[in-house]
Amino acid sequence: MFKKIFPWALSLLLLTAVIFTGCSNNQNTSDDKKPPVQQAKLTGQQLVENRCSQCHTLDRLASKPRGDSEWRNQAERMLDKSPDLLTEEEYELVVSYLQEQNSDQ
Repeated sequence: MFKKIFPWALSLLLLTAVIFTGCSNNQNTSDDKKPPVQQAKLTGQQLVENRCSQCHTLDRLASKPRGDSEWRNQAERMLDKSPDLLTEEEYELVVSYLQEQNSDQ
C-alpha cells in the first residue's frame, strides 16, 4: 500500500513546494515602479552649514584665515575623520566655498 501512496504523496509535496515558491517571490508594487528620488544638489555654503556644523561651529571656520592649499588640507583632515560626510563632488564644492569666503589673500 505504501508503494501506491508514495508517488501521490511525493507529487503533492512537490506541487506544494512549487506553489509556495511561486507565491513567495517579491511582487512588484507601485513603489517599485517609481523612479528613485534624487536629492537636490546643495551649494558649497549649504554643505558647510549642514555638514561641517555637525562637528563644530561655523564661527570656528572664520576664526583663522587660511590660504587655498590650507583650506584643502583642512577639508581633507575633516574628511579623514568622517569619510562618509561628503561625496567627492561635495568635497570640491566645500573646498571652493571655503577658499572663496575665507582665504587670507
